[in-house]
Amino acid sequence: MPATQRNTVEKEPSPYTVRAQTPTVAEHRHLRTRAGLPPYPGEAAAAGLANSWHTVMAHHAGQAVGMARITGDGGCVFQIVDVCVLPEHQRRGVGRMMMAELLAELERRAPHGAFVSLLADGDARHLYAEFGFADAAPASAGMYLRPAAADPHRWMGFSGLCRQSPELQEQAVPAPRP
Repeated sequence: MPATQRNTVEKEPSPYTVRAQTPTVAEHRHLRTRAGLPPYPGEAAAAGLANSWHTVMAHHAGQAVGMARITGDGGCVFQIVDVCVLPEHQRRGVGRMMMAELLAELERRAPHGAFVSLLADGDARHLYAEFGFADAAPASAGMYLRPAAADPHRWMGFSGLCRQSPELQEQAVPAPRP
């Protein structure tokens, strides 16, 4: 074989598309719930979506199968949130495609020196590590706030996640008593 020829394997085009798009509140709640994340109340989801810095959605055969967002102040601090893919489409590169699009947008628009963070659930930390994210511990610890409100369901926080996940129930901190 001449040195100028290469042994290449043609990669089939992905059946998935990822584009900048904000989901509706119904899509947001549906994708979060199906992916195993607790849905936010409609009013909270509407406000959060409207205040996103950048949002992407993944589609397969014209149907929404995933989403991911960047929130933050637009200058100093950004957080990647709501990275979720429907279970039947997981482990097919959809999360990787969405993360690549989010990070490309950060490269295009975020100021030099901006801080980008995320919370990694379970094995998703391996995906995020592929993009350069590192565990903040022991230098920093992720924390959350669950105010002692009159309505204990008003704030989701960690307790809301624990209601959805038996694995997290073991780690739950009891709510303070008034």
